[in-house]
Amino acid sequence: MMRAAQSPQWFSWQATFHGAQPDEQVVLVARQHPYRLLVGTWPIVLGLMLLFALLIGQANTMVPGALWGIAEVLTGAITLLMLVRWVVDDAYHWWNTLYSITDQRVIQSFHGVTQQDVEIPLPKIQATRVITSSIMHWLLGFGSVEIAGSAGQRIIFRDIYAPRQVDVQIQEARDRARQVSHPTLPLIADPRLQHVLDTLGAPEPMPAPTPLSAEVSLAWPLSRAARVPLEQGEQQLGVISRHWWALLVRERWALLVLVAAILSIWLSASLAVPLGMLTLVLSVVGVIWGLLAYLDFVDDVFILTTRRVIDVQRKYFVLFETDIAIEYSKIQVVDLEVTSVWARLVGYGTVIVKSSATPDKDWIRMAMVPHPQQIRDAINRSQTALKKRGDIQQANQRKDDLRTWFQEVMGEMVATTPDLRGCTLAEAMALAQSHGLRVLVMGETVAFPNYPAGVVISQNPQPGARCLRGGDISVMLNRM
Repeated sequence: MMRAAQSPQWFSWQATFHGAQPDEQVVLVARQHPYRLLVGTWPIVLGLMLLFALLIGQANTMVPGALWGIAEVLTGAITLLMLVRWVVDDAYHWWNTLYSITDQRVIQSFHGVTQQDVEIPLPKIQATRVITSSIMHWLLGFGSVEIAGSAGQRIIFRDIYAPRQVDVQIQEARDRARQVSHPTLPLIADPRLQHVLDTLGAPEPMPAPTPLSAEVSLAWPLSRAARVPLEQGEQQLGVISRHWWALLVRERWALLVLVAAILSIWLSASLAVPLGMLTLVLSVVGVIWGLLAYLDFVDDVFILTTRRVIDVQRKYFVLFETDIAIEYSKIQVVDLEVTSVWARLVGYGTVIVKSSATPDKDWIRMAMVPHPQQIRDAINRSQTALKKRGDIQQANQRKDDLRTWFQEVMGEMVATTPDLRGCTLAEAMALAQSHGLRVLVMGETVAFPNYPAGVVISQNPQPGARCLRGGDISVMLNRM
């Protein structure tokens, strides 16, 4: 049982992860948002309010007390039953249901009287989807993250706090699981040899991403949907808003209501009919309806990044929101549809991003977007750029592996010659052996009369030279 290392979730400091492997690092452990726990208390609150109303009614009416007592007992009993049901059902499942992310997998677990674990290994995650479906989700900042695996598995992190950040944590954990780490090796003492290895292992620079053109990536006022958190190293290429004709289509009913308001003003003025209240109601309804339709329009966008296509869908501003993301590596084909003469004249169409890893309902349909041909080309260009970056990354990985191997081998095969001068023969042999070298005595000579006999007065190779391990150091000893 392992406690979560970090988590943005409410009450997650109490959450523990069951069944972690010895080498498994926990990224996140979370429960559902407390709002889901409180929703089930409404029958209890209603029963308490009714019981309170009965007590007040008994004190202020002349009805016989026995009837009030029976009603109070029944209401109290039903309220108590609702409380017991909430404890053994809602609270029990809320407390024992955990959503976990580790450096190896994502897990939906239930550990109570019964136990159930559903997991997807990180390398098998194909797609994720963020969903917020009510105004309470938007106000309190929680939602769901749907995770699809390669074998048809599907896990839903239901009603968790900050779902977009959790989605990013899943993607980053998956990326880290794919990375290969190397141990840090000490530098080779010979700077020239180290420079050669560093030059051979120097990575090829990544090409700079190409942003979307200004005519495709429009910035409408009051837009906030483009603030989708990105993964580490991911860059946003542009935000694709729908064509202005899509705004007129969404605003048509609001415009009709405003036309009706104008018509009521004309009738009131020309026929002397008091329609002021009707005009006011129609005007307010038309303005609010039109504002909500506009906010839906500016936030219903598509985001292209260096790694994926993201579809941000909103309905009535805050009542529903979902993010569907498809990575370029999972895109099977990108279709283009221009279905009418009017669409061709004003310049909009539909771009469909299809993925073999997701069902049809999770394909991204960019309906009524401007310059659809440019958008399709941009997606294909980004897909090619991602593949190129992947190829460069693999080539750089091979370079790094080769450099690491050479550095490790050279570190094992090559030794630095120690300074044996002034050492006795026994000391010199021990010091040379510690460096993987041997001492070979070439002879004795009278060089330093003041030095004791048997000490090393010269050596070859010189101190600090590089030589293969197991080699010899020739020494001359001092003779009295």
